[in-house]
Amino acid sequence: MAKKQAPLQTPFTDLDPEKEVPLPGDTSHDKTPPPPPTTPPLEQITKTSLLTYLRGEGRWRWWVMYLFATYFVVFEKLKFLSLYTSFRINWLKSWERWHAMLMNNEGGAPNQYRILSTIMAESIHQFGFSVFTSYIILRFMCLFLTCLLLHYLWQRWLRDIECFFGVTLFLLCSMLSLLPLIQPAEPLNVLMFVVCALCLVERRWKAFYLFLLVGALNKLTLAFLAPLVTAYLFLDTEERDTNTLKRALLHGLATGLLVVGVRFALVGMLGHHKYYTGFWKIQENLNWMRTDAAGWNFVWFAVLPMVLIWLTWKKQPTLVRAHSLMLPLFIAGHFGITVVSEVRTFVVTLTLSLPALIIWLRTTTPIEKSTTSPL
Repeated sequence: MAKKQAPLQTPFTDLDPEKEVPLPGDTSHDKTPPPPPTTPPLEQITKTSLLTYLRGEGRWRWWVMYLFATYFVVFEKLKFLSLYTSFRINWLKSWERWHAMLMNNEGGAPNQYRILSTIMAESIHQFGFSVFTSYIILRFMCLFLTCLLLHYLWQRWLRDIECFFGVTLFLLCSMLSLLPLIQPAEPLNVLMFVVCALCLVERRWKAFYLFLLVGALNKLTLAFLAPLVTAYLFLDTEERDTNTLKRALLHGLATGLLVVGVRFALVGMLGHHKYYTGFWKIQENLNWMRTDAAGWNFVWFAVLPMVLIWLTWKKQPTLVRAHSLMLPLFIAGHFGITVVSEVRTFVVTLTLSLPALIIWLRTTTPIEKSTTSPL
C-alpha cells in the first residue's frame, strides 16, 4: 500500500486571501504603541560654559533676534518719552538735570543710593555721548544681556524654542512696564538678579557674593535673594536635615546682610536724603486698587504665577519652587514701600515665573493639587 504523502508546505500554504500580509521592513502593522514623546528632564544642568553655549552651532540666530527685539523695546521707550513733549516736558533736559543732581549728591532717596547705574551712565558719557544717550545705551546693554542669560538659565529646563518664547514674553512685559519716569536702575537690577540666580544654580559662591555686592550698589531689591537662596538650598537636596537647614539659613542670612549692609554704608557715605514721596505706600496702593485697574497689576505679574507654581509643584524645577516661596515676601514688601501700579518693579519676578508658565502650558493633563504643595 502506498504511503500517504504529506502536503507540500510553501510560504503561501496558510495564506488567507482576506488577510493583508506585511511586506518586509513594513512596521505599519506593529501592534506595539510608539513610545511617548520625551521632554527634557527638569534640573538637567548643562556642563557647557556660557561662552561655549553662546557660540553653539546655529544659536547665533537666537541672539540676532534678541538684538532686534531689544532695540524695539528701547525704541518704544523713546517713543513713549517723546509723546510727553506735547505736555511741554523736555525729557532731554530733565534727564541731564536729574543726572547732575545725582552726581552732585543732591538727589532724593532712594535714587541717590542707586549709584551703580549713575556711575555706569557717567562712564559712557565720558566717551562723548550725551547723558540721555548714555542712559539709553545702558538700558539697551542690560536688556540684551538679560535676554542672553535668561536663555542660558532656562535651557536647563526648557527647549530652545520654549526659551525663545519665554524671552519674547519677557520683552513684551518689559515693554508694557515702560513709564515716562526716569528709572535707569531697573534694567540693571533685573540683569544682576539673573546673574546671581545663575551663580546660585551653579554653586559659584565667590561669583555669587561678588555680583551680589556689585548689584547691591544699584538697588535694594536684591535683598529678596535671601529667602530665595534659603529655600533653594533646602529644597535642592534629598537630605533635608538640620545641617542642610543651617547651611541654607547661613547663606540666606549672609545674602540679606550683605545687601542691607551696602545700603547702610551708602547712607553713611552720602548722608541721609529725603524720599521724593513718603516711605510707606500701603494706603496709596489701597487707593489705587479702589480707583484704577493699574493697582491690580501685581496680581497678574506675581500672585497668579505664585499660585500656578504651587498647583504644579512637582513639575517645576527646584529654583522655580524656591522662587514661589520667595514671592509672598516680595509682594508684601513691595506693597508696603512701592507703588504696585508701576509694573516695572515686578518685571524681575518674571525671570523665574515665565519658565513655570511654559512648563504648565506643555502639560497635557489637568492641573492636580500636589500632596507636597504649600497649598
